[in-house]
Amino acid sequence: MTWALRLRLRLGLTPVQIQSSFGSQMKTCSLSEAKSSLGRLADAALRGHPTVISRSGRLLILRAYEPPDPDEFDGLIDEGIKSEHVPLTDSVWEGIRRRGRNLAQQLKKGK
Repeated sequence: MTWALRLRLRLGLTPVQIQSSFGSQMKTCSLSEAKSSLGRLADAALRGHPTVISRSGRLLILRAYEPPDPDEFDGLIDEGIKSEHVPLTDSVWEGIRRRGRNLAQQLKKGK
């Protein structure tokens, strides 16, 4: 039995469930396999084909990240402030908000 099949069975996922979650069947590989072909996997992820990477029985998903719209960023930060977390000071939250807005603006201009 291959490690990918063992992983799917352990998680209780079938290829169909993986396909329905991400739109197409995900490639799976070990961390050592991913390290040797990271550029190819990253290119595939950017084209909408994510990869599940297994390391010591834990999973990582390599997929493209779409940053939030700058206009929605404040709402995301507000959700973070209201969620359960280690309390942060107002100045730390303001720094996160400022850096996030700046990054979102830069990414929007770069598109």
